[in-house]
Amino acid sequence: MKSWKKPTNELINKALQSTKKVTARKYFFSRLENPLWLQPLVERGCFHSPPNSIRWDYESVLFPYWPEIQYLKNVARYVPHEVINLVLSLPEVDNPHVYDGILDIALQLHGERSAKLKPKMLEYVGIEHQFLMHRFADLLAHWTAENQTSAALELSKALVALAPHLQSDMAQCPNKRRKLTP
Repeated sequence: MKSWKKPTNELINKALQSTKKVTARKYFFSRLENPLWLQPLVERGCFHSPPNSIRWDYESVLFPYWPEIQYLKNVARYVPHEVINLVLSLPEVDNPHVYDGILDIALQLHGERSAKLKPKMLEYVGIEHQFLMHRFADLLAHWTAENQTSAALELSKALVALAPHLQSDMAQCPNKRRKLTP
């Protein structure tokens, strides 16, 4: 593993003070790769509340990006156990951006570590909006290749159970078809 420098409390506080704006948070968390920042960031509550979707009216929904998920993706290969435990402790949300990031983490981890994220992937199947449904196929193939067939089968069953619901939604609203295809 790369030699990482442990951050000081002063450095962490200064960094978090400079990330009040969303663009600064995106930049900071996308660039940060030092796994030694994970625990101090957890202690400061950086990961306790991933955003839900925001409904403006009946037809308009905003799905806020959660910059912190990029940092978790960046460090998952270095501290997989810590990232897995943190992800599993996240509250359930209805924001596909959060789950897309978790799916990315599952795809980069190997074997049982990846399959431990199955509960979050099952949550993802159950939310109303999904952007990248085709990526479930990538995850099923990954879990199968990693000998995690029981996790792959359970996710497959959840996806198959969802299929009739998706077909009836598309029949009622043809515009949804565009959202469900990659």
